Amino acid sequence: PLYIQDVAGGCDALRRGRLAIACGIKSICLIPVPGGVFEYGTSDDASIAKWTCMEDARPAILPHADLEKAFDFGATHAIFWWRKGDHFEVGASYVLPERLRALRAARGDDKSYTSESALVQIPAESMGPVATAARSGKEITLEDPAADPKFKRASLAAEFNIGRCHFVPSRDGVLEYGTGLISFLARLKLLENAVASMY
Repeated sequence: PLYIQDVAGGCDALRRGRLAIACGIKSICLIPVPGGVFEYGTSDDASIAKWTCMEDARPAILPHADLEKAFDFGATHAIFWWRKGDHFEVGASYVLPERLRALRAARGDDKSYTSESALVQIPAESMGPVATAARSGKEITLEDPAADPKFKRASLAAEFNIGRCHFVPSRDGVLEYGTGLISFLARLKLLENAVASMY
Protein backbone atom coordinates (compact mmCIF):
# COMPACT_ATOMS: atom_id res chain seq x y z
CA PRO A 1 0.00 0.00 0.00
CA LEU A 2 0.98 3.60 -0.60
CA TYR A 3 -0.24 6.45 1.59
CA ILE A 4 0.16 10.13 0.70
CA GLN A 5 -0.71 12.39 3.60
CA ASP A 6 -0.63 15.76 1.83
CA VAL A 7 -1.02 15.74 -1.95
CA ALA A 8 -0.47 19.52 -2.08
CA GLY A 9 2.80 19.14 -0.20
CA GLY A 10 4.26 17.57 -3.29
CA CYS A 11 4.74 13.95 -4.14
CA ASP A 12 6.93 12.84 -7.01
CA ALA A 13 5.28 9.40 -6.99
CA LEU A 14 1.89 10.83 -7.98
CA ARG A 15 1.76 11.85 -11.63
CA ARG A 16 -1.78 13.17 -11.21
CA GLY A 17 -0.82 15.37 -8.27
CA ARG A 18 -1.90 18.61 -9.92
CA LEU A 19 -5.24 17.10 -10.93
CA ALA A 20 -5.78 15.81 -7.39
CA ILE A 21 -5.07 19.27 -5.96
CA ALA A 22 -7.40 20.91 -8.51
CA CYS A 23 -10.14 18.49 -7.42
CA GLY A 24 -9.60 19.31 -3.74
CA ILE A 25 -7.97 16.00 -2.78
CA LYS A 26 -6.05 16.15 0.50
CA SER A 27 -4.83 12.60 1.24
CA ILE A 28 -4.71 9.44 -0.88
CA CYS A 29 -4.34 5.75 -0.14
CA LEU A 30 -3.51 3.23 -2.89
CA ILE A 31 -3.95 -0.49 -2.21
CA PRO A 32 -3.19 -3.35 -4.60
CA VAL A 33 -6.21 -5.58 -5.24
CA PRO A 34 -6.81 -8.42 -7.68
CA GLY A 35 -6.97 -6.89 -11.14
CA GLY A 36 -5.57 -3.46 -10.27
CA VAL A 37 -5.29 -0.82 -7.59
CA PHE A 38 -7.98 0.52 -5.26
CA GLU A 39 -7.51 4.28 -4.80
CA TYR A 40 -9.44 6.40 -2.33
CA GLY A 41 -8.87 9.56 -0.35
CA THR A 42 -10.13 12.57 1.53
CA SER A 43 -10.86 16.05 0.30
CA ASP A 44 -9.90 19.41 1.74
CA ASP A 45 -13.54 19.92 2.84
CA ALA A 46 -13.56 20.60 6.59
CA SER A 47 -16.43 18.14 7.16
CA ILE A 48 -14.48 15.18 5.73
CA ALA A 49 -12.45 12.80 7.90
CA LYS A 50 -8.87 13.85 8.56
CA TRP A 51 -6.19 11.22 8.11
CA THR A 52 -2.82 11.51 9.80
CA CYS A 53 -1.40 8.07 8.96
CA MET A 54 -1.99 4.81 7.06
CA GLU A 55 -3.98 3.39 10.00
CA ASP A 56 -6.49 6.27 9.71
CA ALA A 57 -6.85 5.57 5.99
CA ARG A 58 -7.28 1.81 6.50
CA PRO A 59 -9.50 1.27 9.54
CA ALA A 60 -10.72 -1.93 7.90
CA ILE A 61 -8.92 -4.37 5.64
CA LEU A 62 -10.93 -5.43 2.60
CA PRO A 63 -11.04 -9.20 2.07
CA HIS A 64 -9.08 -9.33 -1.23
CA ALA A 65 -9.46 -13.08 -1.87
CA ASP A 66 -13.24 -12.83 -1.41
CA LEU A 67 -13.38 -9.82 -3.73
CA GLU A 68 -11.51 -11.74 -6.40
CA LYS A 69 -13.86 -14.71 -5.97
CA ALA A 70 -16.86 -12.35 -6.23
CA PHE A 71 -15.86 -10.91 -9.58
CA ASP A 72 -14.71 -14.30 -10.89
CA PHE A 73 -18.23 -15.49 -9.98
CA GLY A 74 -19.68 -12.72 -12.17
CA ALA A 75 -20.57 -10.09 -9.57
CA THR A 76 -21.62 -6.70 -10.89
CA HIS A 77 -21.25 -4.94 -7.55
CA ALA A 78 -19.59 -5.27 -4.17
CA ILE A 79 -20.28 -3.50 -0.88
CA PHE A 80 -18.10 -3.69 2.22
CA TRP A 81 -20.15 -3.20 5.38
CA TRP A 82 -18.19 -2.35 8.50
CA ARG A 83 -19.42 -2.05 12.03
CA LYS A 84 -19.62 1.40 13.58
CA GLY A 85 -20.87 1.07 17.15
CA ASP A 86 -24.29 -0.58 17.14
CA HIS A 87 -24.78 -0.62 13.36
CA PHE A 88 -23.17 -1.47 10.03
CA GLU A 89 -22.60 1.12 7.33
CA VAL A 90 -21.06 1.09 3.88
CA GLY A 91 -17.29 1.47 4.15
CA ALA A 92 -16.57 0.95 0.44
CA SER A 93 -18.41 -0.08 -2.69
CA TYR A 94 -17.79 -0.79 -6.35
CA VAL A 95 -19.97 -1.26 -9.41
CA LEU A 96 -18.69 -2.52 -12.76
CA PRO A 97 -18.51 0.38 -15.26
CA GLU A 98 -20.65 -1.46 -17.80
CA ARG A 99 -23.33 -1.97 -15.15
CA LEU A 100 -23.28 1.77 -14.37
CA ARG A 101 -23.65 2.58 -18.08
CA ALA A 102 -26.58 0.19 -18.39
CA LEU A 103 -28.30 1.68 -15.34
CA ARG A 104 -27.77 5.21 -16.63
CA ALA A 105 -29.22 4.26 -20.02
CA ALA A 106 -32.23 2.51 -18.48
CA ARG A 107 -32.97 4.94 -15.63
CA GLY A 108 -31.65 8.28 -16.81
CA ASP A 109 -29.89 8.95 -13.49
CA ASP A 110 -26.66 7.99 -11.69
CA LYS A 111 -28.25 5.90 -8.94
CA SER A 112 -27.23 2.31 -8.31
CA TYR A 113 -27.98 -0.39 -5.79
CA THR A 114 -24.70 0.44 -4.06
CA SER A 115 -25.24 4.22 -4.00
CA GLU A 116 -28.67 3.77 -2.45
CA SER A 117 -27.42 1.11 -0.03
CA ALA A 118 -24.90 3.67 1.25
CA LEU A 119 -27.86 5.64 2.65
CA VAL A 120 -28.85 2.71 4.88
CA GLN A 121 -27.59 1.80 8.34
CA ILE A 122 -28.09 -1.80 9.44
CA PRO A 123 -28.56 -2.50 13.17
CA ALA A 124 -25.86 -4.93 14.35
CA GLU A 125 -28.41 -7.06 16.21
CA SER A 126 -30.90 -7.27 13.33
CA MET A 127 -31.90 -10.53 11.66
CA GLY A 128 -30.89 -9.55 8.12
CA PRO A 129 -28.03 -11.16 6.19
CA VAL A 130 -25.34 -8.55 6.94
CA ALA A 131 -25.71 -8.71 10.72
CA THR A 132 -26.37 -12.46 10.75
CA ALA A 133 -23.27 -13.21 8.64
CA ALA A 134 -21.18 -11.06 10.98
CA ARG A 135 -22.52 -12.76 14.12
CA SER A 136 -22.37 -16.32 12.80
CA GLY A 137 -19.06 -16.03 10.95
CA LYS A 138 -20.66 -17.89 8.03
CA GLU A 139 -21.46 -16.84 4.47
CA ILE A 140 -25.13 -16.25 3.70
CA THR A 141 -26.60 -16.36 0.20
CA LEU A 142 -29.94 -14.88 -0.82
CA GLU A 143 -31.17 -16.43 -4.06
CA ASP A 144 -33.85 -13.75 -4.55
CA PRO A 145 -33.11 -10.75 -2.32
CA ALA A 146 -36.10 -8.78 -3.64
CA ALA A 147 -38.46 -11.42 -2.23
CA ASP A 148 -36.75 -12.03 1.13
CA PRO A 149 -38.83 -10.62 4.03
CA LYS A 150 -35.77 -10.35 6.33
CA PHE A 151 -33.83 -8.30 3.78
CA LYS A 152 -34.16 -4.63 4.73
CA ARG A 153 -33.15 -3.52 1.21
CA ALA A 154 -35.53 -5.85 -0.66
CA SER A 155 -37.21 -2.88 -2.36
CA LEU A 156 -33.78 -1.65 -3.57
CA ALA A 157 -32.98 -5.13 -4.86
CA ALA A 158 -36.26 -5.08 -6.79
CA GLU A 159 -35.74 -1.53 -8.09
CA PHE A 160 -32.25 -2.33 -9.41
CA ASN A 161 -33.06 -5.88 -10.55
CA ILE A 162 -30.53 -7.55 -8.26
CA GLY A 163 -30.21 -11.32 -8.51
CA ARG A 164 -28.38 -13.59 -6.07
CA CYS A 165 -26.49 -11.84 -3.24
CA HIS A 166 -23.69 -13.22 -1.07
CA PHE A 167 -22.75 -11.93 2.39
CA VAL A 168 -19.26 -13.00 3.44
CA PRO A 169 -18.02 -12.21 6.96
CA SER A 170 -14.43 -11.04 7.36
CA ARG A 171 -12.20 -9.76 10.13
CA ASP A 172 -13.39 -6.16 9.77
CA GLY A 173 -16.93 -6.44 8.42
CA VAL A 174 -19.09 -8.14 5.82
CA LEU A 175 -18.51 -8.23 2.08
CA GLU A 176 -21.74 -8.22 0.09
CA TYR A 177 -21.63 -9.00 -3.61
CA GLY A 178 -24.18 -9.89 -6.20
CA THR A 179 -25.36 -9.71 -9.74
CA GLY A 180 -27.47 -7.00 -11.24
CA LEU A 181 -29.48 -8.12 -14.20
CA ILE A 182 -29.74 -5.84 -17.23
CA SER A 183 -33.15 -5.65 -18.80
CA PHE A 184 -33.70 -6.09 -22.51
CA LEU A 185 -34.71 -2.41 -22.82
CA ALA A 186 -31.49 -1.29 -21.14
CA ARG A 187 -29.44 -3.45 -23.51
CA LEU A 188 -31.34 -2.01 -26.47
CA LYS A 189 -30.68 1.56 -25.26
CA LEU A 190 -26.96 0.80 -24.87
CA LEU A 191 -26.87 -0.59 -28.42
CA GLU A 192 -28.70 2.48 -29.76
CA ASN A 193 -26.21 4.77 -28.01
CA ALA A 194 -23.26 2.78 -29.36
CA VAL A 195 -24.61 2.95 -32.92
CA ALA A 196 -25.37 6.68 -32.60
CA SER A 197 -21.82 7.37 -31.41
CA MET A 198 -20.47 5.76 -34.57
CA TYR A 199 -21.97 8.49 -36.75
